[in-house]
Amino acid sequence: MAADSTVTGMPLIVGMDGAHALERVPLTPAGMSAFDEGWLQRLIHDHPTCLPIGEIEPGLDPFTAICREMPTPRGPVDNLLMTGAGDICIVETKLF
Repeated sequence: MAADSTVTGMPLIVGMDGAHALERVPLTPAGMSAFDEGWLQRLIHDHPTCLPIGEIEPGLDPFTAICREMPTPRGPVDNLLMTGAGDICIVETKLF
């Protein structure tokens, strides 16, 4: 079955001043635009709190970014995050 790329909803930012529609930005293969997998990795590295890890596993908040593209025998780890207690979070980024 082919994936359906039809957009069926409009994401909104909701605040005290009302709701504002988010603008869709084109995502392209690596190196083809400002919004590629490297951009997403940098966003997570610079702002690890953008991931709701504490909502998924409350005992694991907060995480600190350690590195990006960490080499391993099976391939690079996109983002490596850790807590002060030494808990590890490996993030695999995908645009789609």
